[in-house]
Amino acid sequence: TDQGSADGAPGTARFYNPIAVTADSTGVRYVVDWVPNNIRKIDLSDVTSTLAGSTAASTVSTDGLGAAAVFALPYSLAVDSNDYLYTADRTTRTLRTISPAGQVTTIGLGIGLRDPIGVEVHPTTGDVYIADTGNHRVVRYSAASKALTVVLGISGAAGESFSRLRSEAGDTVSLCLPSDVAVCGDHDDRQVF
Repeated sequence: TDQGSADGAPGTARFYNPIAVTADSTGVRYVVDWVPNNIRKIDLSDVTSTLAGSTAASTVSTDGLGAAAVFALPYSLAVDSNDYLYTADRTTRTLRTISPAGQVTTIGLGIGLRDPIGVEVHPTTGDVYIADTGNHRVVRYSAASKALTVVLGISGAAGESFSRLRSEAGDTVSLCLPSDVAVCGDHDDRQVF
């Protein structure tokens, strides 16, 4: 198949460098098309459209609606219970949210991320967990308090291997370049990996 970036029905739609996919509560799928710096939407009829982002290469990010928004290498994708998407923008070291209508907003975190890659949303609390790869840690953005806290790893200290913990005793674990994060478990017994 031809590589490229084009919206349309199956057979005509093209992706240049798809690297992450998620689905909302209705089954609509969303794809990070990495190199063209955009978020693509595949509706229930399998028609692909560009939800947000332009195809211009960039080292800055700009908030906006649809094509007015600019990403700088978005990498992963997660969805919350209100069908808002979250992505880590690697080049600008930011967490971005995308509304179902395509409005992109940068979330001010207060502390520096370094090469963030993986994101995951806690299904009950709405907290966003981020694999802060360059800082060798996993951080949590609290949906309630809007605060960012380290939950695993020691900032700047690379470890030898990945570890699993039930608690958020982050200072007891060293991570080495974590590239993804997952939240799993039942009810209140959720674990972050």
